[in-house]
Amino acid sequence: MKKLIFFFFLFSSCQSLNHSSLSSTKSKAKKSSPSVEKTWTQIESQTQLPIAQRLQQIDQFIQTYQKEEIALLAYFLKARLYLKENKQQKACEVYHEATQSLVIYTSSLEIYQKSAECYLKNRQWKKAFDVLESFSQSSKVPKPDREKARLIQWSFIKKNKLAQKQQLIVLSSLFELSKDIQWKQKGMALIDKLSLKEQLEYKKEQKRLRALVFYLDYHIGNHFFKMKKFDLAQTYFKQVLKSSQSHLFEQELKNKILLINKTDQINPFLIGVILPLSGERKVLGEKILRGLSFGFSKEGDQRGQAIQIIIKDSKNHPDTVSSHIDNLFYRHHVVALIGGLSSEVAEVMAKKAEKFSLPTVLFSQSQGISLNRRFVFQNALSPDQLLSPLIKELRGSLKINKVAIMYPDDSYGEKYQDFFEESFMKSGGKVTKKVKYKLGEFDFKDEVKELLHLKRKGREKEFDLAKKKFLEENKTLSGRSKKLIPENILSPKQNFNALFIPDSLLARDKIKDYLKYFGIEDIYLVGLNLWNRDSMKGKDFPLLFVDIEDKNKSQSSFYRSFFKSYGQAPGYFEQKAYNSAVFIKQPIASKVKSRLLLQESLEKTRSFQGAYNTIALSKDRVFQYPIKLYKNKLKKK
Repeated sequence: MKKLIFFFFLFSSCQSLNHSSLSSTKSKAKKSSPSVEKTWTQIESQTQLPIAQRLQQIDQFIQTYQKEEIALLAYFLKARLYLKENKQQKACEVYHEATQSLVIYTSSLEIYQKSAECYLKNRQWKKAFDVLESFSQSSKVPKPDREKARLIQWSFIKKNKLAQKQQLIVLSSLFELSKDIQWKQKGMALIDKLSLKEQLEYKKEQKRLRALVFYLDYHIGNHFFKMKKFDLAQTYFKQVLKSSQSHLFEQELKNKILLINKTDQINPFLIGVILPLSGERKVLGEKILRGLSFGFSKEGDQRGQAIQIIIKDSKNHPDTVSSHIDNLFYRHHVVALIGGLSSEVAEVMAKKAEKFSLPTVLFSQSQGISLNRRFVFQNALSPDQLLSPLIKELRGSLKINKVAIMYPDDSYGEKYQDFFEESFMKSGGKVTKKVKYKLGEFDFKDEVKELLHLKRKGREKEFDLAKKKFLEENKTLSGRSKKLIPENILSPKQNFNALFIPDSLLARDKIKDYLKYFGIEDIYLVGLNLWNRDSMKGKDFPLLFVDIEDKNKSQSSFYRSFFKSYGQAPGYFEQKAYNSAVFIKQPIASKVKSRLLLQESLEKTRSFQGAYNTIALSKDRVFQYPIKLYKNKLKKK
C-alpha cells in the first residue's frame, strides 16, 4: 500500500512534463525548425495507424533528429505506445534511453522522474534509484534540482528497509545540499545500527558518503578499540579528528588515544594488589596478602627477574578503588591487577579492567562478574556451586523442610541469604525466620532471642503467666532477686530444623553457644566454605557445610613451605591467594611483555596446579575448584 501511494506521488510530480516544459529546459540540444515540428505533429496525429507502424515512424524520426530537443517528445510517445500494449519493460527501456540520448538534458529532472516512475511500476527498485542517482550526481545539474531528486529518492528508499547503503548515500547528499541537520541525524542513527562488517563495506563508498564518513570512522574506530586492535582504532580516531565534525567527539577521542598510548607502557614484572587492609575486613585482606606474597616470592622468571607487587588499601570504597587503579595504570604501569574481595570493589575493578585492557583476578563471589569481560578472571566459588549440594542434602537425605537464617549485615551476608532463601524455596522448602546482625558483632543474645521468639513483645500474656509461676516456685527469693527474671523464662518457639549462617567459624560458634543457652541443640548449623573440616571435631551441634576438597593437604609442598615460613597453617584465603599468584605468574615468567599477550595466555590456560588441587577454568574465566560436602551428625544419647 505504501508503495502504491508513492507511485501516485511520483506520477503526479511527472504530469507537469509537457511541450511547454521542454521548451524551457536548459540543454545543449538544437531548437527544431518549423518544418521539423510539422513533421512531428503529423506523426503524433496518426493514431489510426497500427502501433507497430507508428513505432517504426518514431524510430526513424529519433534517428534523424536525435540531436534536436524535439526528439525527446518522440521518446515519450514511443514509451506510451509500449505501455498501451502492456509492455512495461519496453517502455522503461525507452525512458532510460531518453536519459542517455545524444540530446544532453542534464537539467531536466522531469525526464529522470519519468524513467524512475516506470521502473518503480515494474518493481525494479534499484534501477529506479540509479536513474535518479545519475541525475543527482551530475555537476551540471542545478543544486535545487539535485535536492528535489534526492527527496524523491528518499520518499522511496525509506520504505525499502533493505536498502541501507542507498539510504546513507541519499541522507549524506541531502545534508550537503540543504545543510538541514535532520538528514545528518537520520544518517547517524542508521549507522548506529550497522555491524562492523557493514560499516567497513560502506566506508568504501566514502566519496558518496562525504557528510557521514566521520561517523563511520567514529564507529569503526570504537569497534576496533573494544576489540583491543589499538593501531587500527587510533587510525580511525585520527581521521575523525581531522573532519569538520570533530567537535562532536574531540575530547572523547583524545582521551582514548591517550589511553592507547598509555596501554603500550607497562612494567611486565609489577602487579597491582587492591585489598581491604583497614576496617572490618582487614583480617581477610591480610590473609590474602600473605598468600600472594608467598606465591610471588617463590621464584622469578627465567631471567631471574623477580615479580613485585604494589599494594593499595581499598578501604572498601569504590571511589578510592577507582583512584588507586588510575594511579597503578598511569603512573606505575602495572601489567595486571589482583584483589576485589567485596562485590562493590570487584565491580569497579572489573569495569576498569575492561577499560584499560588490564588482566585482573578477582576474589569476589559475585555471580557472573567475569561474564562478557575478556580481561576479568574470577578466583571464587559461585553461589550456585556452593549452595546446590547444601540444598540437595537438606531436602534429600535429611528431609528438612523448614530452615531459618542468621546473617551479617554486609554484601556477602545479604547476597548469600538471598541466594539460599531463593534456592531453598524453589526446592519446596520454607524459610521460617531471618535475622540480621551487625558485621563483626559477637554478642548474639538479642538476635538469637529474636530468632527463637523469646522477646516479650507479642507474647505478653505468656510472659506474665511464666513470671507468676516463677515467683510462686521461688518464694524464698529476696525482693531484689524477684525483680531479676531469668532471660529464658519463656520457652523458645523453634519452627525450623536447620539454621543457615553465611559467616565465619567464630560467628558460628558464638551463635551456637547462645542457641545452647536457650535450650536448642539438635538442629543442623549450615554454612559455606568459610568453615573447614577441622572445626567439626568435638562440636556439640550437627554441622553441614561445603568446602574445597583438599586431600592430603598437610602433605603438600605448599602447606609445608607456608607453615615453615609463617609458623602457622595456611587457611582458605591464603590458599586462594597463592593460587592467583601461581596462575598469573606462569605466563609472566614465560617472557610475556604486554597486557594483551598476558590476557591471551591466561585465557588459553585450561588448568593449572594450585596449592592442593588441579584447578580448571570455565569458559567464563572462573576458577573451578573441586568441592565437597562435609557433615557430622550427633550420636543418639
